[in-house]
Amino acid sequence: VYGSHPLNFKNLPKNFQKNFDEFSLIIKNRNISYKILRRGDILKLDNNVEIYVLNPKYLTEELNDSSIVLEFKYLKRKIILPADIGPKAQKELLKIYGNRLKCDILLIPHHGGYGNFDFIRTTNPEIAILSVGKNPFGNPVKKIIKWYKKYSKKLLRTDESGDIVIKIIDNRLVLKTE
Repeated sequence: VYGSHPLNFKNLPKNFQKNFDEFSLIIKNRNISYKILRRGDILKLDNNVEIYVLNPKYLTEELNDSSIVLEFKYLKRKIILPADIGPKAQKELLKIYGNRLKCDILLIPHHGGYGNFDFIRTTNPEIAILSVGKNPFGNPVKKIIKWYKKYSKKLLRTDESGDIVIKIIDNRLVLKTE
């Protein structure tokens, strides 16, 4: 299927296009099979683990909002990894999935950059994880942090806690920071 997928971006940053082209060439030259995941795809790893692709429906020029969003279900626990989606994609996911976005663990999207209040309120995670460090964007946004503190039981930040490891043991969340 190489070359037939809809990756017709315009005005991509040169380094992104170069990296994508190099990566695509490696896949082709090594005859590596791959599948482009889209909204609605489901991966069943075993009887206890399912991964649902919530985003993207298709790729757009807005790279952040084209980020893959995954919903992991393990036993009775749900983890949502929304990657780098911004407020517009968050609002779209709310429109499509609504309360299905409620989760036990959420990796805060867009490194704590501007987000959608209703997305934060709806996900209402037991644990919200913010992966952030020094950056030129001013992330995390103070208002976003305030909202996550209000709508999650626990907020963890990699810039404060270092590595964060969460294990699900007997359906309990076991947390370790390193």
